[in-house]
Amino acid sequence: MMRTRRTATDSRKWVVPALVFLVVALGGGVLTEPVRADVRLGLETQVEYNDNLFLDEGDETDDIIYRVAPWIEATKQWQRLLTELRYQPRFTWYDENTDLDFTGHNADLVLSGNVSRNVNLALDTRFVRSEEENRDRFNSQRSSRLPYTNFFSSLTGTWLTGRDENLGFVVSGEDLDYDEESLSQDGREYEGRINGRHRIQDLDFATFDVGYATGEYEDDTTYDVFNGVVGGERGIDRQRRLFARLGFSTTSGDARANYNTLNPLVGIAGEKKNLQYDVGAGFLVYDQDDADTEIYPSLVANVVATHGWRRGEVVLTFTSGYEEEFLESENPGFNTYALTRATGIYSLTQDWRCSALGELRGDAYEDNRPNQDDRKDLSLVVGGGIEYQLMRRAVVRLDYTFRARESEDNTFEYKENRVLMTLNLFTL
Repeated sequence: MMRTRRTATDSRKWVVPALVFLVVALGGGVLTEPVRADVRLGLETQVEYNDNLFLDEGDETDDIIYRVAPWIEATKQWQRLLTELRYQPRFTWYDENTDLDFTGHNADLVLSGNVSRNVNLALDTRFVRSEEENRDRFNSQRSSRLPYTNFFSSLTGTWLTGRDENLGFVVSGEDLDYDEESLSQDGREYEGRINGRHRIQDLDFATFDVGYATGEYEDDTTYDVFNGVVGGERGIDRQRRLFARLGFSTTSGDARANYNTLNPLVGIAGEKKNLQYDVGAGFLVYDQDDADTEIYPSLVANVVATHGWRRGEVVLTFTSGYEEEFLESENPGFNTYALTRATGIYSLTQDWRCSALGELRGDAYEDNRPNQDDRKDLSLVVGGGIEYQLMRRAVVRLDYTFRARESEDNTFEYKENRVLMTLNLFTL
């Protein structure tokens, strides 16, 4: 099949330069005499054993992987602007699957500052050339380990209009380019969002978060997504508030089935010293073209609890709701999910530290792609690590991770064991 390539005359190639220009133009006067500049250099080396490189359900492939990754971090503090730059090439060798040997690159640039006392801007730009990180980005699919290139840039603005009041926006663009041997199609997406929180009375607020995204694949099929949440809050006191919200979305295009959603919720939100919570219950209406409308209970939650002591900390997280992901052409798209995670760190001595992770996630994917069926997944991640401070500028770490997924479509099931030893040398 012929693969079509878009030329550089696409007018949207100016999205990222325009974001940079906006930061400089709106932040006039921030580039005055520098206050502080810091540069750190480092070298990270790794040896990994993996017993299921491609996350296959039955035909598992194991290998030993070696990586060398020098890195540089530069931070410059101006009077009203902070600039952070990080670059890390990564050289990867496989002991048996030598055809997968690869040189990758990671680069991040963050510019953040105050245009005025109440107006903040931040530009975040990321470039990734890799053959491994797609396993983390698109964990709903299997792993090909074929190279891909990802470029992302976003401009975020926040205006504090009063006590507990604000207006904000996000403008972003992202490009995903796969290796020619990949069955996945390249994707490109542009998104804009506005949000706000406005006081009606002392403890009562109106809130909104509305966005629009448009994207295209290399076969010239497109998609458009309009979604958001509007609502109101009634304060019980300064730490607790009741809310009513209405979530909605409209998704259309010629690559997937069109659908609309409505998600009315009522709930409670608040914060304490070691607890933040935002929990709403209601129902979700899912109306897909040429299919019966579905209505089922909905729980949208974000709860974070922490417990710390002199030598360590435990963080418990619970989130649930729904997601809409389309940039990657093989991504299932709309899904509802629930996730529970526990992480912990503990300092055994001044030089020895350990950590642990446990995560359980359930996903229910709706049938919004041709010839695809609804499917439900249950994913588990458990792991732990121990770290030793060899000297002031050197850390060695040993990690073990087990991942598994059960699915109604057994082609997406897998089990994986991963052992990773890392040595990181750096300047202070």
